[in-house]
Order: sequence, then structure tokens, then C-alpha cells
Amino acid sequence: MVSVLIEEQLSRLPESPGVYLFRDAEGTILYVGKAASLRHRVRSYFGVGQKLSPKLLKMVSRMADIDFYITSSEQEALILELNLINNILGAGSADSGAQPHQAPSSPLQCKAEGR
Repeated sequence: MVSVLIEEQLSRLPESPGVYLFRDAEGTILYVGKAASLRHRVRSYFGVGQKLSPKLLKMVSRMADIDFYITSSEQEALILELNLINNILGAGSADSGAQPHQAPSSPLQCKAEGR
């Protein structure tokens, strides 16, 4: 079940390229992604009949908030996504084996690392 807040946020997403962040109820970042169309990409997680993996279903069920940043191009979105990931993971974390799009404090990431 999608919360009223998420439904409102989905209805306001622009067609613009950009970067999106999914957060849980505590504000922990669950996912950082980029999109050529924020509206199309973010809404794809919530469509009726979507066949999401168990990992994505769990993430979507924990999602309490969506943040997004509009960019002027897909290339700018890629650069912003990388900068946000580096800020979240910290410098030098690229060699840690963590998924590049998930914060290490994410329960999904901890599970993947066997913690």
C-alpha cells in the first residue's frame, strides 16, 4: 500500500531528467538513482502489475519519502548521482564492494554484505 505522501509526491514528479532518493521513515537513504524522466522512472516502482524483484519489493514497502533533484541533462544527472553516492558512502568507499547506489547503513545493503 502506497502512503498518501508518496502518492502526492508521485503526482508532482516532473518529466525532467534528474536524480531521486528513496528514504525510509527514519530518513535513511535506501536508494539513489538517476533518470532521463523522473516521472516515468520513479513511478515505474509503483505501477500496477510491475514485476519487481524481492529486494525491490522490500525497498518499496519501506519507502516513506522521495526526494529529487532536477537537472538540465542526463549527463548532469549522472554526475550528480555519482556525487551524491560519494557523499553518502564517503570518499574511498568505491572499493568497499558496496552497491554504488545504496548507502551502507541501508538494511538492504547490510543483508547483501551478510550483516
